[in-house]
Amino acid sequence: MAQAKRAGGVGRAFFVRRAARLLRTARAEGVRCDFGGGARGARHYAARMIATAARRDERLQARIVRVQALVDPRTGERAGAASGVILRGGRLLVVQDDSLTALWIDPGTLAMERVTLLGDGGRLTKQEKADFEAVLETPDGTILALGSGGTDRRKRIVVYDAGTSEVRTIDATALYDALAARLPEPPNIEGAALAGDGITVRLFHRANGKQGARRTNNVEDCVRSAADSAPPSGAPPPRNGLRPPSEGTKKARGAPYEGGALAPYEEGALAPYEGGALNATFDVALASLLAGSGPIVDEALHDLGWVLGPTGEPVALTFTDAARLGDRLIYLAAAEDCEDAIADGPVVGAAIGVLEAEGGRYALLTEEDGSPSCRKIEGIALHPGGREAFVVTDPDDEHRASELCTVTLEGPW
Repeated sequence: MAQAKRAGGVGRAFFVRRAARLLRTARAEGVRCDFGGGARGARHYAARMIATAARRDERLQARIVRVQALVDPRTGERAGAASGVILRGGRLLVVQDDSLTALWIDPGTLAMERVTLLGDGGRLTKQEKADFEAVLETPDGTILALGSGGTDRRKRIVVYDAGTSEVRTIDATALYDALAARLPEPPNIEGAALAGDGITVRLFHRANGKQGARRTNNVEDCVRSAADSAPPSGAPPPRNGLRPPSEGTKKARGAPYEGGALAPYEEGALAPYEGGALNATFDVALASLLAGSGPIVDEALHDLGWVLGPTGEPVALTFTDAARLGDRLIYLAAAEDCEDAIADGPVVGAAIGVLEAEGGRYALLTEEDGSPSCRKIEGIALHPGGREAFVVTDPDDEHRASELCTVTLEGPW
């Protein structure tokens, strides 16, 4: 299969032509497009981003082998809404999306040490929170905690020097506004990972809820009616967690559909499946990130697949974190049945995957007994060698502690 090309050059010209074809089909089917900027905006949106689809790889296994409630046995302090984690010097640094405090945690004893990131370090309501969702360590050991970017309060980056304990805050409004200009919905940055070059950071935007599952993939929405937005009653389960495209979409794309295999577009770009919730990644120079600004040097859309919910409707897998493993990026995804980026909902499945040039491969996360896991996994820290990982959960309940899961990774990651 041809390798997906980056946006720009002949790939950009191709997507302009493809978007125009999709729009013509949309008009013929009477489907309204909502891009902002009309047809020109739609063509520009399609031209900027190349979409890829992930596939379930049966050779991969991700199994939880140990679960610990994140409560310090000495003091009773707990991690409440863990949203990101890194492993450094044998300890874990956990950020929480409802708190202005991070926690150093010994994974063996669960002893905790507080780090105040902003203000008094207190817990906040959903409307007030800074929503630190991503954390990464730079090559010089500096630790960055990034807000999700959906509101003004969430457009901040905290820079933490673990050696001196110095903490400072960056107003990253310019960066998040640049991301917003490339998305049909507010940014929802859930993960950040340093690329192999050591100077580029990849930001992971999570498709926002049910509305995001429809709106993020705006170009594809133009050839889809509400009637086929979910599988018909009695339809077979999605192949590899993804549904095949409708007849209208296949005709509009002009690409072959071969029994659920990805259909390569002309010039090497890949066709996402019909109805996919497209997450996005954005590459930013580390120096720009530290300045709280752009430019965005690369971007891509990602359809991570589906998990069937209890009613038989597919719920999209969406990014919740990422970490670097050698020259590859490992990601977490959860299928959360919610209405938008603010509301919480039941999690019906979770996955761990690896991003590759042609898309991605993933394994559904399982419990120790092999049953599918429905934990809301929010952060991952890989052990050296990549065969084991620490994964933290967010219970979405202020009265419950987050969990620290030890996960084994088997197969060709």
